[in-house]
Amino acid sequence: MIHKLMTTTRVNYSGKLALIAALIFGLAISSQVSAEPLSADGKAAVEQHFARLAQQQEMSDEQLIGDI
Repeated sequence: MIHKLMTTTRVNYSGKLALIAALIFGLAISSQVSAEPLSADGKAAVEQHFARLAQQQEMSDEQLIGDI
């Protein structure tokens, strides 16, 4: 009776597609490892972005607290 309730799905497996996916995944990881360090301008831009995010989060928190 249990077998009648269960359904099975056939999945087509392609070895070639799996190999391509593994290569793409490997290239994505290896490209991040060899990234150049940020320049001073890049670091300043990141800090400015994080400051904006913190400000927006604070405004959102204040609005949520005010709504309570």
